[in-house]
Amino acid sequence: SDPHLISNKRYKLRIYVLLFNKKMYLYNSYFGLLSSKEYDPTEKSADNIKRMNIIHQEKDTIFLSPTEIPDNEKIFEKVSVSCVKLKDVFKPEIESICNNEYTMLGMDYVVDNDRNPYLIEINHRSNYHNVERLYNIADVPAFTDAYKLMITNSIEDTDYICIE
Repeated sequence: SDPHLISNKRYKLRIYVLLFNKKMYLYNSYFGLLSSKEYDPTEKSADNIKRMNIIHQEKDTIFLSPTEIPDNEKIFEKVSVSCVKLKDVFKPEIESICNNEYTMLGMDYVVDNDRNPYLIEINHRSNYHNVERLYNIADVPAFTDAYKLMITNSIEDTDYICIE
């Protein structure tokens, strides 16, 4: 593959998705996690290949806000399109959600050099224990807006978009 790199490192995006009242909502403020190892497609060491390509939260992980990710709006638009397709795939499961029942998912994407996102994981027990900086960028606002949406049954005054 030809991954999109930041500081010569791979990254993944964590995007929150709210399922509520048989609908899917995508939160438009997300964060990125930067790999701990520079990308080298000629690398042979299994440990280094793992550190280059498996991107997860560690004590020294570098987190990125959307504005620190080049072409973030283009990438997010493509993520939105992928969620429309994903919603169709999981339609029976989404429609089985009872009224006023919700779940928050953490969806992880990697991005190629053409800014195409690829879904790599859906976390139904997303790790909400992030560094303080992320609390302000993504976690607290995502949950605050989720509660607003669930109370008012509207995306007005939230940063959620409804996936149709």
